[in-house]
Amino acid sequence: MSYVDSVFHLQIFTEQQIAEMPDYARQYGVRSFKFYMSGIPGIVNSVSDDVLFAGFKQAASIGADVVACVHCETGALIERARKELLARKPQGTLADWEDAHPAAAEALAIRAAAYLARLAGVHLYVVHVSSCQGLEAVRAARREGARLTAETITPFLGISSDDPIGFLAKMVPPVRTPEHSATLWEAIRDGTIDTVGTDNTSRRRASKQAEAGLHGSRPGHPSLGTHLPALLHHGRCHGIALERLVEIATRAPAVAYGIFPRKGTIAPGSDADLVVVDLELEKVVRAQDLRGMSDFSPFEGKMLRGWPVATIKAGQVVARNGQIIGQPTGRYLPRAVS
Repeated sequence: MSYVDSVFHLQIFTEQQIAEMPDYARQYGVRSFKFYMSGIPGIVNSVSDDVLFAGFKQAASIGADVVACVHCETGALIERARKELLARKPQGTLADWEDAHPAAAEALAIRAAAYLARLAGVHLYVVHVSSCQGLEAVRAARREGARLTAETITPFLGISSDDPIGFLAKMVPPVRTPEHSATLWEAIRDGTIDTVGTDNTSRRRASKQAEAGLHGSRPGHPSLGTHLPALLHHGRCHGIALERLVEIATRAPAVAYGIFPRKGTIAPGSDADLVVVDLELEKVVRAQDLRGMSDFSPFEGKMLRGWPVATIKAGQVVARNGQIIGQPTGRYLPRAVS
């Protein structure tokens, strides 16, 4: 059972999965697919450039509305950087984790993915851009004609690599220095960033293993429960108009993923899914208040201003003041060819 409607984009790793992509689209209404140019050891595998290009061409053949979502980091650079960091700093801090995922690896992968996407004629969605260099690669790719949507995530906008929460904020790509966060906010202001997501990975402290340190702790962060207040709080701090924040969190992702105007707008015929926010409500983030399975938050202990006070799903109030009061009515949304 789910309280929210959902769409899926499937992770693609093999030639067989590429061959099956039209079946996924036809039978299950899947219109977006995910590729990892650099995987996460023990969690997901990387795909080589030839497999990525084949996947892009297959996606384009299904329809012009199909989206290729890509985790853009250059695998060989990441692998070398991790080995060098292990030798240089067998122990370290969260700030050192940025050296394992250098911004150059993100920028190079964005340029490569954008080039292949342009050749294939597919819409490229770059997930969780984290760096100044990544943003410059996005801008360059657009100048060259790439059809590209760029996303960042709220942890990159509100947490820096010097955060005292330490390895509980370890993620891939990593949180970086404040310079990168400030540049991401400017990219939201000038339109380089199109959408803001969460990259949510629900973990408990036991599986996160922060005590295992720089190389032993696991990546992944629960950020769904803080997504909206973090966006509102830090967006206000950076002088971003409320209308712009609403656009990048609602309408823009709905358009990118082919569920607009059913989602992402308030209009006759659209789903009556709304959130009512108290823009002045201040709360200290506590994991137990977030209604998730995780017993920590990367924003743990931080004061955020601007919290939802009521959630309306399909015209019915399902949550009020942080408590679920309605019934689960969530559905899977197959997406037809647009």
